Amino acid sequence: MQVRPDTLGGIEARRATYTATDGGGKNNFVQLWTIHNNKMYILTTSYKLASDDTRPVRVLERLIASFGFVDPVPSPVSHPQL
Repeated sequence: MQVRPDTLGGIEARRATYTATDGGGKNNFVQLWTIHNNKMYILTTSYKLASDDTRPVRVLERLIASFGFVDPVPSPVSHPQL
């Protein structure tokens, strides 16, 4: 397993990459985690990589780069107290 600094949604994060083998072959895993507004966020992905196909890695990197935190928007509808 490799762990290194990274960013997620523009916030300091950690990235772990590792592999695991099961009956179906070798699986690659990437986990990123960070804390934002006192909440921990963990993004976990897995993929199988054919020796000459790098598309899963490129898609994963685009997904991570596009991740962002959005401030919550109050609902315009009032809800009765339960």
